[in-house]
Amino acid sequence: MGTSFIKGSSIKAIKEFLIKKGGNGLYQQVIDGMSIEHRSVLDVKTILSSTWYPMETYVDFLRSIKKILGKDNQNILYEIGSNIIEYGYNAFYKLFYRFGSTEFILKNSKYLWSSYFKPSRITVVKTTSTSALLRVEGEPLPDKVLCESIAGGMEQSAKFSGAKNIKIKETQCRTTGSVYCEYDITWDL
Repeated sequence: MGTSFIKGSSIKAIKEFLIKKGGNGLYQQVIDGMSIEHRSVLDVKTILSSTWYPMETYVDFLRSIKKILGKDNQNILYEIGSNIIEYGYNAFYKLFYRFGSTEFILKNSKYLWSSYFKPSRITVVKTTSTSALLRVEGEPLPDKVLCESIAGGMEQSAKFSGAKNIKIKETQCRTTGSVYCEYDITWDL
């Protein structure tokens, strides 16, 4: 099994989200809920946005968040994914979203994807003005917590491009034996 990575900006966004939600104590509680091996990677003063962190650490981080916050909020990982996209909504992405339709944004999602994940990729199977079918491939560490957060990020991307009444359904998943995770997304204009 190969190694995969996530950009530090995603972890930094989650750290800030957790601190805003429950202070440094909540962040530390999440870190303490991780395995010793992965805890040491994130139990540092500064998370560097431009650094690539091991996906195994990120998945352990998401699992700890779900265990601690998921009892009171079934959609916490969806919120986390949404928050990551919101955090990265800088000047470049604002322009990208402002002038692109939802269909355009999702057709070009591979560029946004590669700024967060490697070596996995997102493939656009089909798009229309109100729907898209996307596949996540090449991720050697499939996990349901990752799928949930990815769906939240997809929804936030669609919202930023003006979509309304967004519905996302994961129709295939690597955790159940598929070669890829497939997301069927529909929206209103």
